[in-house]
Amino acid sequence: MAACPAAALVALGATGIALAAARGPGSQRPTAAPPGRGSPSGPPTGRRRPAGRGGSGRAGPSSAERKADLRLEGEFLQKMSEGGIGSQIEALALADSVAALRVLPPSQKRQNLGGDWRLAASDAGDLLVQFGSGLHGMPFTAVSDMWLSLRPSQKESRTTEILQMGPSKITNMLKGELSLGAVGEEEIVMEYVGMVDNNGVYKATGGSTRKVTASPLYAGERVLVLRIKPSDERKGGFAIFEREDDLARSLRSTVGEDVAVLPQLRRAPAR
Repeated sequence: MAACPAAALVALGATGIALAAARGPGSQRPTAAPPGRGSPSGPPTGRRRPAGRGGSGRAGPSSAERKADLRLEGEFLQKMSEGGIGSQIEALALADSVAALRVLPPSQKRQNLGGDWRLAASDAGDLLVQFGSGLHGMPFTAVSDMWLSLRPSQKESRTTEILQMGPSKITNMLKGELSLGAVGEEEIVMEYVGMVDNNGVYKATGGSTRKVTASPLYAGERVLVLRIKPSDERKGGFAIFEREDDLARSLRSTVGEDVAVLPQLRRAPAR
């Protein structure tokens, strides 16, 4: 049975990020330990590292810090994606894991949002309905893969959903209009306005649109953590993404045919 959202918020370090803890009625969970002190049942996670400053007051992470970030993000993904898509993400474990990552400047978080992201783990049910077509609720149907493509400069998003329907795989692509909140108060809003077929041909929904609103709890080189906010009909949840370097190739490998994707964004390689 899906857990009910609670009103408690778990603070994450100096950034003021908050997680809405998902707890079932009557459940008893230990209070989350403050960043840098670990939880009672696990080893200390260490202090959450501040944003790098480099020599001579230079802004941005140094080469060593960037490589350390990639290592920590890899460890984060390995730990937090074990359940996969549609599993219940433990809010306190997520808070502790995010707190172990480096605190990124708001401008760097915003820059990191752009690109293609593969869904590695998520809460079940409502969140997948909000993000995708909602067809996974049909008998013998499940979401096997999902990608989120964000293009802030073009104010465009695309969600690519792969459904496993018995022995067949169905590809659905939802086109969205993307807007971001002010720097330091990031809020991602995707308003789905239609569908896109495998050839990239856009089909409008005929006036009916749907909005998905999310808060980026972390946006790094390889990891994106979103809290999907509740809507009038759905309760939202948490989603963890891994950056996708070649979406066209991954889709071809997954569905066995070419699928049109948004133009790739160029990113500087790790030094």
